[in-house]
Amino acid sequence: MNLLREPLLHFLAIGAVIFGFYGMTREAAENPSADRIVVMAGDIERLKGLWQKQWQRPPTAEELQGLIDAHVRE
Repeated sequence: MNLLREPLLHFLAIGAVIFGFYGMTREAAENPSADRIVVMAGDIERLKGLWQKQWQRPPTAEELQGLIDAHVRE
């Protein structure tokens, strides 16, 4: 009976319950598109604006693609 009063046992039991709950809910909430990176139009406009501020001209198509690739890698 002294074992039931042990705080470490309570901590481990609560941790196991939380771990089990997380495991059950995570599988239900998994999204197959979670591995995709989506670059929105607003992101592209922001990248263009930053480029124009730095270089005083709009980026070429190749430069813009490089900016997008760098954004995705980051």
